[in-house]
Amino acid sequence: APYALFNGKEGGTTEIIVCRSGEEARPSHVSKGSHYRLKAGDWIEVHTPGGGGFGDPRLRDRDLVHRDLVRGYITPSQARDDYGLDPTDASPTRAQDTEVALAGED
Repeated sequence: APYALFNGKEGGTTEIIVCRSGEEARPSHVSKGSHYRLKAGDWIEVHTPGGGGFGDPRLRDRDLVHRDLVRGYITPSQARDDYGLDPTDASPTRAQDTEVALAGED
């Protein structure tokens, strides 16, 4: 995973999912998953890694975390677990939108 700095979190890793004839497979070694023959309706999904974080996510400006949650950039569980979000931390104009987003499904 990409490195983080100053108490940030490590970035994500690459993941590949191959679906052939309705059966999903994940190659154990990402670079070894090659030569797949696909038919109509088959698919390959690639998740690319994100960079490592810079600084403790719990110290991020609360209004920016609320904005990211409402825009769907982070999930409610990420807002709580990674950023320590409490809906009462937001400015009054963001609090209602944040409560709605936190009540949503992950």
